[in-house]
Amino acid sequence: MPNVICTPHIGYTTVEVFESLFSIAFGQVAAFARGEPENVLNPEVLQ
Repeated sequence: MPNVICTPHIGYTTVEVFESLFSIAFGQVAAFARGEPENVLNPEVLQ
């Protein structure tokens, strides 16, 4: 969607947790780009 920007919220964290969170976040963006969205809270908007 051209009017949506998704960013993770991260306060203080360790490098390991930071890398893990970004890995998950980018994995979800890639899944959406493949047409296989994950963790959609309102799936009706995808129809």
